[in-house]
Amino acid sequence: MMKTREKPIDFLFPTKFGLLHGMFGSTSSYRIPFMPSARKFPLRDLSDATPGKVLKKGLKKYFDFAAKFPKTTQAYPYAGALMEPYAMATTLLNFMNEKDRERLRSLAAERLEGACDPERTYDYPVINHGFMMRTMPDDKGVADIYADPAMRHRRLWNWYNRTEPFTGTKYHICYLNVCFFSGGLIKEGTREEIAGLKIPLIENDWGAGLTFYYMYLCALASGSFEAIRKNWPLLKSVYSFFEKMHDWACLGSGYSDNAISWVEGANYGAFTSFIHMSEAVGDRKAHEQALYLGSKQFALRMAIIHASQNHFSKYYGVKPWYIAKCLHEESNPAYQFQTVPSDLWRKKFRPDGIYNLTTEGIYPEIFTAMRSFHPKETEIIMNLLREALADGMNAPDNRWGAMQQTASMLIDMALNPAVSGERLLAEIKAVKKRGTLMREWRGIHIFSRRLPEHYLEAQLLAWDAMKHHPAWLEHWEDMQILSADWKAPCAEITFRQSGSRPKIRLGIRKKPGKVLLNGKKIPFTHRLSENRIELTPGEPGKLEILFS
Repeated sequence: MMKTREKPIDFLFPTKFGLLHGMFGSTSSYRIPFMPSARKFPLRDLSDATPGKVLKKGLKKYFDFAAKFPKTTQAYPYAGALMEPYAMATTLLNFMNEKDRERLRSLAAERLEGACDPERTYDYPVINHGFMMRTMPDDKGVADIYADPAMRHRRLWNWYNRTEPFTGTKYHICYLNVCFFSGGLIKEGTREEIAGLKIPLIENDWGAGLTFYYMYLCALASGSFEAIRKNWPLLKSVYSFFEKMHDWACLGSGYSDNAISWVEGANYGAFTSFIHMSEAVGDRKAHEQALYLGSKQFALRMAIIHASQNHFSKYYGVKPWYIAKCLHEESNPAYQFQTVPSDLWRKKFRPDGIYNLTTEGIYPEIFTAMRSFHPKETEIIMNLLREALADGMNAPDNRWGAMQQTASMLIDMALNPAVSGERLLAEIKAVKKRGTLMREWRGIHIFSRRLPEHYLEAQLLAWDAMKHHPAWLEHWEDMQILSADWKAPCAEITFRQSGSRPKIRLGIRKKPGKVLLNGKKIPFTHRLSENRIELTPGEPGKLEILFS
């Protein structure tokens, strides 16, 4: 937004974000929305035990499988792989029995501490990425692959110093792309070798996105951000990649050091989680920077969602298509504005565009954000996705792509208040029949990607039940949540204090009448514009949030 009363000038110059407007002068500014960063953690509805029962069915087998692999071995060459076996399951901690909940909480705390350790090394079995993706082995097959004595192994570090060879920019990274091992570009993975690499590295943001997201989930589950706080300078150095290498014109850093393409979907989690981690650590400057960079990344995502329907199609004189996959640098005329893709489904739908919104992250935050800021486009996109999946849009050899896109569709439905429970259940039933419901595995079948068999279905059911609740959990510090229940007309939360300054934030649909702590009324901060309340309980026990 220009700081002037004059009317902006349309320069008739097409950009990725629309026609360029500007003013003659020397001072200008622009305004973009904050990135919606909160994940919604549903309350357990005491009148319906279904989500917990569904989750329980595959929980023992999940724990038993994960226990087969030592914590000294990581399934993928990045720091997040240490937490990956357990981090996602923690989102349903509230729907587990006490024994399973405490077991998972302990594992999350242990893995978080190890992942944050700046000197930690681990054994990486060098997998055949293509083979694992093609064959998608089951539990026994995965265990056999890792037990093969012929498999190569490398000793790697969680964190590496990186000096980008062309600009000399320095930051830390936590991921070495698997293709560099299979292609021979990385031989041993020593710190000295990585520090001396003179090639552009790819997907630094992918590694940071998943790693930071897992860190945040593990900190919530364990009730402690201490490991993050202790190693905060290191984590800030990793996050500095997004600042030092971000391209102002594209509102974000590229997926590669040389920034020829935006955007890697899994990096979304780095922005949402760093906003919350910097808050928990108490680093105000880092928090403000996280809000700034997160907002620019969010604007980039919304541009990708908006672009092909509203901009690119007009430039080329064709009908709108849905949706753009990413944005390319115009280093070659063939890449100009991504051109008109040739792999469109018959209704002008591009499936890999949905895939790239989150890749393996499948972050629910982006789907609620899409409906908040681009409701019409999102409705069109998701309806086309639903039709395309039912029509068998994906090729038989793209099973994971179909499962990921299906998960995106179902998550959007579960979080969309306009979708009834009956409609969601019918869609889940149809998806099961097609064999594309995500079950034990999220993406490539490496051992760290193993999930409780019915994790996604249980999460969907919990979110669907949340539509009938006036509140849900969003963020907490210095406290372990022992239970978080909905018993109309009251949200009941029991907790242990795990630090000196406990704090909890809930999303709400309406303002509560009063809040009690151990039976005594306490004050709360109500942020009407953000639809949330914040509490700072002075002692452990039971919170009761009453809605009239």
